[in-house]
Amino acid sequence: LLGLLLALPAAEVGHRALLAIGGRAYDPAETAAELERLRDPQGAFLPEAVDTAQVQGSTAGILHPYFGSERSHDTGNVLAAFRKGVPEDVYTVLVVGGSVAGAWMQPGGRVFRERVGRHPRLAGKKLAILNGAHAAHKQPQQLMRVAYLLSLGYRPDCVINIDGFNEIAFGADNGANNAHPVYPAYPSWAVIVQHYNDSTDEDWARMVRLFDVKERARDLVDGALGRGLHRSSLLGSWTLARMHRLNRERAELQQELAASAAELPQNEVTHRQMNGPDYARDPAEIVETGARNWYESSLSLEALCRSRGILYIHALQPTLLDEGSKPLTAEERAFEPGTPQWRPAIAAGYPRLRELGRELLAAGVAFVDGSRVFAETEDRLYFDACHYEGE
Repeated sequence: LLGLLLALPAAEVGHRALLAIGGRAYDPAETAAELERLRDPQGAFLPEAVDTAQVQGSTAGILHPYFGSERSHDTGNVLAAFRKGVPEDVYTVLVVGGSVAGAWMQPGGRVFRERVGRHPRLAGKKLAILNGAHAAHKQPQQLMRVAYLLSLGYRPDCVINIDGFNEIAFGADNGANNAHPVYPAYPSWAVIVQHYNDSTDEDWARMVRLFDVKERARDLVDGALGRGLHRSSLLGSWTLARMHRLNRERAELQQELAASAAELPQNEVTHRQMNGPDYARDPAEIVETGARNWYESSLSLEALCRSRGILYIHALQPTLLDEGSKPLTAEERAFEPGTPQWRPAIAAGYPRLRELGRELLAAGVAFVDGSRVFAETEDRLYFDACHYEGE
């Protein structure tokens, strides 16, 4: 026991030293923020197949009349922030996109806040960053979300849109499941719209397991933060690794639920709600439809913002499925790419997005191609096909 007690501090010092040598010094505050983010379903690989909202006694997500679906009636508390009123000395940045955009808020949002907050144009102002992103959302949901906000008379000073992956990957998924590529992502739309009384016994078992995973994840974070385990690099890193495993388990269950929903026999009403209009079924055409939707939606977002004096910035997010985007570690190469459609869709879609991004720049959009931002990063960053750790 004495030897163990003596060894633990040495192991802690050694672990911190290794992380520092590798350029990733351990930060307890960032670990706590990352654990908080992973506890939230926003950080899930896919959106919640079922949410905690009770609708007529059934557990279901929430459909939204203008942008498909959401986790709550005010995801990110953006509406509440504007209802309270924004003081004159506050510069408000609204971030929209999918789960990667939401994850960028922590810890990346802190770095953004520090760097942008020092800009001379913001002298004397406070910086407020609002999280309007939503897991699995894709264009035109960002466009519709911002339009909805503006229709209420709310005015951010800046809108940052971080997207690209969902438009291509989930667009391909939709096409494979007989749904229009521009409709909301199949897991966050069809799983809610489908008749729950048609669910199979296996689906109900998956839902029970899904809630069990969520509870275990929340208990793990609450216990770790309550006991201060995040202050230790060893215990904090161990807890983060467990959280990533739980999130991968949750992702697999949600993918299975989505696949099951696609296989259910559909009546005509369900078909019209879930799948949308006819579309070209060729995989190349599906990718092109998603890419064109991404481009046109960004043009419209820029026009909406410019007409109200709002700065609009559009960034293409990176993904490990984009060949050459990063030197992949052995662990990253071993990740499952997601559904069978993802890898070929990203291989064809991301070069097209980069091409259309140059057209956005030529059209006056403040576009940033972030698809190669990790091109010289050899350390492991990703923990699935598109989500990454750190700043």
